[in-house]
Amino acid sequence: MWLEAAGDQTERLLKLPEIENQRECSKKLPVSGQNAFSVKIDKNGTETSKNDGKTDRNEANESKEAIERISNGKLTQKNEKIPEKPSAPKKGRLRFFQTQCLIFWFLIPFIGGAAWFSVCFTVFSMDPMKTEYIRQTVKDYFDLEIDNCAYAGAAFYPLDKNGTKIVSERSFIGFGLFLGVMTIPFIVVLFAGGKSWFIIRALLKQGETRYSKNLQMQLYKALVAQTVIPIFLLFIPFGTIFILPIFEINCQFLSAPITFVYALYPAVDPLPTLYFVDYYRNAITGKLGN
Repeated sequence: MWLEAAGDQTERLLKLPEIENQRECSKKLPVSGQNAFSVKIDKNGTETSKNDGKTDRNEANESKEAIERISNGKLTQKNEKIPEKPSAPKKGRLRFFQTQCLIFWFLIPFIGGAAWFSVCFTVFSMDPMKTEYIRQTVKDYFDLEIDNCAYAGAAFYPLDKNGTKIVSERSFIGFGLFLGVMTIPFIVVLFAGGKSWFIIRALLKQGETRYSKNLQMQLYKALVAQTVIPIFLLFIPFGTIFILPIFEINCQFLSAPITFVYALYPAVDPLPTLYFVDYYRNAITGKLGN
């Protein structure tokens, strides 16, 4: 008898972990029906079930909610809000650079070129008065006969048939049109550059990480350089060579270097981005190193 009792006690001890797990699982089993079904474990580790016959609507509702969450693939705790799917990022002003608006941006250079060509063709075209006015200059500096050349230009104070200096209204009208064509992009450059400068300067204060601040500073330097370059390589040289003849200042010696500077501008313009932005600079130096 003593050995038999000891054996039963040992068997109960071996079953203790399993019994504890069953107790945790059987504390509450919600059932979506009329009756609440409970399971109890007695002291000897024997399971006893009891159908108490009571209706538990709350437990039934909780069971239905749990089943719905599981069926929908959303395993969340009670009263926990189901996270919504992240909404698509706002495009903001980037929508103006989508497919339907790209044609407008591509048309801007053609519109500017067409305006420049129209002024040259209609106002600054060749005429006998200007031909005689520049004949000797072309012969002295280029050793060419003006009759064998095609040109577009303005003579603000040409000489008439009697050799009297007159004011050419047509040339001043063309100068005003040229000035307007150049002023529009100049204002755009200043406005966009200044606004971007203030925005990036504000972002420098909001950068949370060292990487973010470093990237914003690189873009800031590239932006300043790309705003300054066209001013000094495009607008100031051409504005100078257009304005000086009005005051009868000889600027013929500036024509050759200004032509060179104008041709150099498209090649120099992207250099600030390639230099100040680490990604481009490292890629270029890596290629050159290899």
